[in-house]
Amino acid sequence: MKKTIKGVTYDTDKATSLISYSDENEDQELYQISAGKFFLHSGCPFVDGKRLPKGTEVEDVLPGLQANRKSKEHKTASQRLEWRDIIKPMTRREALAWCIRKHTPRTFHKDLSSFLK
Repeated sequence: MKKTIKGVTYDTDKATSLISYSDENEDQELYQISAGKFFLHSGCPFVDGKRLPKGTEVEDVLPGLQANRKSKEHKTASQRLEWRDIIKPMTRREALAWCIRKHTPRTFHKDLSSFLK
């Protein structure tokens, strides 16, 4: 994916992938471009044009997706689902905070909150 934001081009094909994180309804990958800037590329589901709330799985909202692919239920559900790519530029500090939050066990998150502000 390639996107220009405020005159800076962020391109997943040309940038260096640093680390990734996935959960039940989002895939995220942190990149760094040659100019040293960071960005987060996210792929996430939208149902009826709205992003799913955290902790909500696609199958909970669209149970028809689990039906036979040739069924009317599956076709209707899949028409309501759209995966979107999002590019979010990040400062060096934001990128570091994202890495710490996503790759540190939840047990330590409360301890990190004051550190990451």
